[in-house]
Amino acid sequence: MPEVKRSHLLFYNICFACCFVFLALVLVELGSAAVLRFRAPKPASGLDRTASSIYRGKPWAEQYWYEDGAAGKVTYQSYVVWKQSPYAGQQVNVDADFHRKTLNSDCSGHPYTVWMFGGSTIWGTGSPDEATIPSQFAALTARPDAPVCVVNFGQTGWRNTQEVIELMLALKRTQQRPNLVIFYDGFNDGYSFYQSGKIDVHMNYDQVRAQLERPSQQSLARSLLTFLLSTHTGRLITGVRPQNSFIDGGSVSPYTNEADAKADLQVSYFANLNIVKDLAAQYGFEYTCFWQPTLFAGHKPLSPEEEKVRQYFSSRIEETDVEYRQMSNLLKAGAPPHFFDISNVFDGTRDTVFVDFVHVGPEGNKLVAARIYSLLQQAGWRSKSAKKAPASADN
Repeated sequence: MPEVKRSHLLFYNICFACCFVFLALVLVELGSAAVLRFRAPKPASGLDRTASSIYRGKPWAEQYWYEDGAAGKVTYQSYVVWKQSPYAGQQVNVDADFHRKTLNSDCSGHPYTVWMFGGSTIWGTGSPDEATIPSQFAALTARPDAPVCVVNFGQTGWRNTQEVIELMLALKRTQQRPNLVIFYDGFNDGYSFYQSGKIDVHMNYDQVRAQLERPSQQSLARSLLTFLLSTHTGRLITGVRPQNSFIDGGSVSPYTNEADAKADLQVSYFANLNIVKDLAAQYGFEYTCFWQPTLFAGHKPLSPEEEKVRQYFSSRIEETDVEYRQMSNLLKAGAPPHFFDISNVFDGTRDTVFVDFVHVGPEGNKLVAARIYSLLQQAGWRSKSAKKAPASADN
């Protein structure tokens, strides 16, 4: 009988110890989450964008960069491969339709509707909701007597082919179709080809393919390590935001020459614009395409801070600027209709606008939005928008 009692006592002690350890782990994880909530993660790349002078004195900056990291999770999506997951924060908000929040936009009733497509630069990496390109463009178009609804379709890492597929899917699903579709592209289209050496593939093609084709090769130990590093406690200890295997990192293979760049442009970008042209005729919308600025393009006088950024990235992706310039030159030589090259938008700006090789802060986004708006005005867009009836699924 005493032996039975001792075994019971041992059992109770083991249960108590397990519960105590579990509770302690939960408390540590909650504590780590609380600490990370008020501290931006250290960058995995070695370039600390959060330290840019662009954010100096901005009371929202630290909270923004925390939320930028927290909102970095993506979800698999049919046909387009991934989208940024829904997220609710103070500076970053992504709705259930995977659209980053656009301020100054009025989508009530049946307003004139603008859809904006692009990669992370349209999504708004580097800026809070109110300072993304779509939000600043919406502010320029806002009129009480003629409301404009601007929808941000931007997704981190997307290139133009994914955007055209998403446009096609959205046109089939929505009841409020666009009057104007804007594409803002460039770097991702050049880099995805430079990265893989394959024509018209999405970014990190080889990584995504490897995950789908060899999922069983990941060992149990590696899976456990990946899980532990992804917890709040793991992030606090390492100080690094975990990379998302779909859109972060990736190897680089320098397939760079003018013939390859031309082939990629013809098969992807030019062919895509022909598809958009047909969709516009079928669904009754206008469209414009803008070639974006990068740190490697244009003739912006670089600030000392930007020069350091250029040197940092040039030492890692040496030929990306060459690839981008080749594509830009080919586009200028045979620019398709509805196309505007605004890679020179910062040429007269001496202040720091770039936080890395392609992303800019709020002031940079403001200049881009103003250039887009100005070019559309010169093309008579505003007068057309005031006269044209909103598109709908019944038209």
